[in-house]
Amino acid sequence: MTVKKQPKKQPKKPTKKCAAARPSVPTVAVADVMAWEPCGPYTESRVRELFGGRLGLTGEQILDLDIPVEDRMWAVVHSPLLSERAARLLAADVAEHVQHLFSHDYPGDGRPRAVIDAARRFARGEIAAITRAVAGAAAWAAAWAAARAAARDAAGDAAWSAAWDAAWDAEREWQITICRGYLRAEVSP
Repeated sequence: MTVKKQPKKQPKKPTKKCAAARPSVPTVAVADVMAWEPCGPYTESRVRELFGGRLGLTGEQILDLDIPVEDRMWAVVHSPLLSERAARLLAADVAEHVQHLFSHDYPGDGRPRAVIDAARRFARGEIAAITRAVAGAAAWAAAWAAARAAARDAAGDAAWSAAWDAAWDAEREWQITICRGYLRAEVSP
């Protein structure tokens, strides 16, 4: 009795439909970061060290680096990891999250609220750049007024300093969390 050998089955090639279901996660390379001209401590050798031999980093990997939060946020927002729309919405979220601090000292001043709303409407394509620029100029004026007032009141004691540090740490963690959400939304199908 002769046994006929069955031909080996070839694995199926992924179809275009399958490939589209798994969006690629964008990354940035050392050269990308250096092209953005980072501040002094981030020499090319330091950036290579942070990359740890990897050719590219995703936004989430950047957010996990052991560097200051503001530097991680700078890298994510500077990069192509977030669309311009997502970066604008992230900025509006961050501004809105601390807007109550301004409103506490200036309850009748609606300029910061107006610019946050304008930034969101611009990101959604609902208003023109000139309208956003006018709202932004008003907000900058309000921000400088608040900064001057804060500088006058800056003579805090050690307890205030500790409370401020704790609040700032919590704010940084919130910013990282919200940024992760925008990064994940950028690669969701």
